[in-house]
Amino acid sequence: MGDDTTKVKTWHCFQQDIDAALTDALHRMLRRETAFTLYIAVEKSDYDPTTGNLRTALYERLRSNALAEKAGTIEGGDFLDAQIQDFQQDDLKISWLNVEGYDDWNGPVAFYEVHCTFKYCDTVQQMEILRQAAKKWNQLFVTDNPTIAAEKDTNRRQYLIVKTIYDFLAENTVYNTAAYENFMNHQVTDWYAHTAYAAFFGLTGQGAADLDSTGYDWSVRQKNSLTVIGTIEGHSLAPDNQKSTKYEHVIPQLAAVQEDPRIEGLLVLLNTVGGDVEAGLALAELIASVSKPSATLVLGGGHSIGIPLAVSAQRSFIVPTATMTVHPVRHSGVILGVPQTMHWFDQMQQRITGFVAAHSGMTEKRYTELMLHTGELVMDMGTVLDGRRAVKEKLIDELGGLSDALDWLHRAIETRE
Repeated sequence: MGDDTTKVKTWHCFQQDIDAALTDALHRMLRRETAFTLYIAVEKSDYDPTTGNLRTALYERLRSNALAEKAGTIEGGDFLDAQIQDFQQDDLKISWLNVEGYDDWNGPVAFYEVHCTFKYCDTVQQMEILRQAAKKWNQLFVTDNPTIAAEKDTNRRQYLIVKTIYDFLAENTVYNTAAYENFMNHQVTDWYAHTAYAAFFGLTGQGAADLDSTGYDWSVRQKNSLTVIGTIEGHSLAPDNQKSTKYEHVIPQLAAVQEDPRIEGLLVLLNTVGGDVEAGLALAELIASVSKPSATLVLGGGHSIGIPLAVSAQRSFIVPTATMTVHPVRHSGVILGVPQTMHWFDQMQQRITGFVAAHSGMTEKRYTELMLHTGELVMDMGTVLDGRRAVKEKLIDELGGLSDALDWLHRAIETRE
């Protein structure tokens, strides 16, 4: 490998020390050099550049060495490979070089210049921003995490680190489809790792000059939002054609809200048709037991077992166009031991009614009246409440939207402090 500015050439024998040349090439690529030259000495019996096999061998070694994970840096490996646009064998231009004092024609070794040309999707400065951001994130969310720091078991500690990263990605990933499509079509040259930046830091990567200008609050995430949509899935799987909220996914999220000192409030967004009674009650009890400020917002619908979820937080909101269906516990399929089953239904209904009355302004008597009403639903008994009536019946605390729920939550957090 030679320094092109000083014309000092360091020759590498392809079979003996080509890895050293490729390592040097990797460092140049990490510096985002768009063009540099390799100087290769080749046994004529091994490679004939006129057939293209030397270029093929160099290309494959560059792929397997410089761009593989064993390159040993987070900037290398697959990430660097993704930053190189359209890197093909043709980007390696090989030319024979006449060395003074050496009989190139009759000698066993041939000397070649390999001109490498690359186009990158980012710059060194942009990579440095990403590197510093990753370092800062690791300090705040891993190194300074009291739970991880207190864990003595190595395997458990590694699990907590991976879980922290996974939870952060799940909560903060922003899908920038336009940037992705532009990148895949090679329509931008300053891609700036949009997807990676968004995935790690909840941002959309606008090419900020420094980390702080992104506007991200690195101290804590002050509130956590949870969505409950479709069917609440419990012990049985919902049909494939139905959207569902799996309670086994929500339970650990609620536990994390309570346990994580960086989360100061909880907002639950609801648009559910109901579902598994025990799963819905379990989630409602968990939300109700969170000691931090919490609010629910019913959007679209909060039907059936969605009602306990809607009233489970410290403050409940509903938009005017949302509806809530109050009806008795249902069961589909064959029933064995009718008296015993009916007694079990009655106990389950009492638990639902008691929970709703305990966490809203509606009495058990009024909830039961609405539940047993027969003049409204064609195929069932019960009552459908729109947003305004739900508030009038004191089932929901307040009529309002997202800004109202967030305003209340912010005030509750400030008051708690």
